[in-house]
Amino acid sequence: MALQCLALGLTSTTGHTAETRRDENTRFGIAVDNTALEPPMPGSIEAVSANAGLGLSIADLHRARTEARGSADSAPVPDRIRMRSAYLHTPVLDAFGGIHSTPVSTVAEDPENM
Repeated sequence: MALQCLALGLTSTTGHTAETRRDENTRFGIAVDNTALEPPMPGSIEAVSANAGLGLSIADLHRARTEARGSADSAPVPDRIRMRSAYLHTPVLDAFGGIHSTPVSTVAEDPENM
């Protein structure tokens, strides 16, 4: 029997994210900045989640992929996902089997001392 796996993406529609930058004066050579997330960009999986009002959810992208390919009237297919505070252009429905979306993302108070 073949091993099967599922790539599950994790994202958030609002809140903050941990941006990193080089800093030789820190313990591990990087500093972590608590960065506010901008509203979801049109065309992103975050915008799809926010517009659908899903809140805390797991979306089955296999089903969405099947529906998108089977109908000319389907909603636009998301072509990007947020990575920290930037977006990675990728065929989201092909890259992930599902997306776990949280309504709010937060950053640990002191991630260097966890």
